[in-house]
Amino acid sequence: MDKLLYNQLKLLSWDCIILEGASEQEEELMRDVLFTLHSNGLKNKIDANVLFVAGGEEKINHFEKKNPYLKIIRVVEELNKDYRYAITKLAHLSNIIDDLVNE
Repeated sequence: MDKLLYNQLKLLSWDCIILEGASEQEEELMRDVLFTLHSNGLKNKIDANVLFVAGGEEKINHFEKKNPYLKIIRVVEELNKDYRYAITKLAHLSNIIDDLVNE
């Protein structure tokens, strides 16, 4: 992970959540995200303001409605233009972080 991305990540408090309905691919990507962030010395926080969320679309939509002030990054198998933040592979992580920090 490059130094700029690492410094951007230090500005965010984040956590990972897997809801009911997540596919095996989504769960594996979530583990990769968690491992990547932890391997760079960044720890997830329970009171995070940025959440990586995997699960069924209905579950994630409900979760977003209940948490309107959090930034939700959907971990999905297929991207959808309606999702503001979503990743389908680990390579998208740096673009998502840039978007969040530069918002």
